[in-house]
Amino acid sequence: MTERRQKEVRPQSVVAVHFSTLPIEQFDELFDEMDQVEHGIHFESESFLFKPEDARELIEKFNGEDVTDIYQELTSRTEGFRIVRVGRPYASDELARYKNKAMIIKHYKTGVMFVYNEYGRSEGTIPAENAAVAFSPSRFETVLERPLVFFDTLEAVVSSRQAA
Repeated sequence: MTERRQKEVRPQSVVAVHFSTLPIEQFDELFDEMDQVEHGIHFESESFLFKPEDARELIEKFNGEDVTDIYQELTSRTEGFRIVRVGRPYASDELARYKNKAMIIKHYKTGVMFVYNEYGRSEGTIPAENAAVAFSPSRFETVLERPLVFFDTLEAVVSSRQAA
């Protein structure tokens, strides 16, 4: 009885899988496979969450990348700031020489996100309870690099982006 209770209390382990190189025509096949297994989505790491036994097969079949280390760091972090999304480069030739300084910065202690426009000026905040809106398709792309880069202050993050 004690062993059974411990299993119920322990969080179930998951594997976070990122499918960045999947051709668009294979997404239907991937989603058909996903209908057969339990899964979740983690927007900040752009990953699908699977049970370990399901993840192995999907990683091999669809050339996925195991980003569980990134997922775990992002979900366990309780301090610091990080640029989570940046403005997409301008598509037109006449604007290509300009740097799009738009960014969304997350404060890990509060979950609040700070939004900056393409000129690097503050546009406001997104409350933690509405954070998913920051990951909707838009003029931004998600920053997902190893190692993850965190800053102690909001000012340090802003300065780093403007200097780049």
